[in-house]
Amino acid sequence: MFRDVGGWWLGLSPRQHIIVPVSASVLNIFRSGEKELFPWDADIDANFIASHPLVLGSFLEEHRERLAAMGYGYILRGDRAVIRNLADTARMDIWFSGPQDVEAFDIRARLCGLRVNFFRDQLEGTAWYYRPGEKIYGNTQGKLLHCTWEGHNACLP
Repeated sequence: MFRDVGGWWLGLSPRQHIIVPVSASVLNIFRSGEKELFPWDADIDANFIASHPLVLGSFLEEHRERLAAMGYGYILRGDRAVIRNLADTARMDIWFSGPQDVEAFDIRARLCGLRVNFFRDQLEGTAWYYRPGEKIYGNTQGKLLHCTWEGHNACLP
């Protein structure tokens, strides 16, 4: 799904459009790599950013038929769109915005086979926000929180 919709977004204007993963989707790249998603993460959260002005509702209306032909629809939720497959069994939270300086997002990576971009302050903020809370505050039982899945690649030892 991310590969389809993200590829559509980047293909509309490769030099003017970028994808900036946010929240746990950023951590996914570092913990699980380019192709494997966190097993517990239900969706991908990302900003689809343009260097040109963008009005979300009218922009998506212009592309409704193309998205539907690809098997996707959307629900507007304020400043973002929930992109979903037509059976509504998979979703992505996407914030569309523009104009922004896409050149400022000068750190590149790949997620699900697509080019994604970041900027340094974003990565530092994400690392700070998602650092293990038990290292800072401790949990209520004084134990480290950890996953119970044997051999899971995205958990702290």
